[in-house]
Amino acid sequence: MSDYDGMTNADVMSYAELAEYDRDAEYRLDAADEERALEEERARAAGHGADEDGDCFAEFIDGSWTYCGCPDCEQRECDDAEFDEEADG
Repeated sequence: MSDYDGMTNADVMSYAELAEYDRDAEYRLDAADEERALEEERARAAGHGADEDGDCFAEFIDGSWTYCGCPDCEQRECDDAEFDEEADG
């Protein structure tokens, strides 16, 4: 058994180092929560796409389309990709 068994962070860190360690842990947890919320929002948006009335929520922002994920948008996205390939080739 070593002398370090049973020691905690508080035993080897100063108060300032321990506070910084705790802040970093909180920031990492907050970032993980935000990332999880963003992923859930993306999944919800992709799942819903067009609303019940069939309205599409695609937007033309800064010169490019932001598709909503509805079937019409998926087709438009494929068509745009094919057009881009033809233009490049």
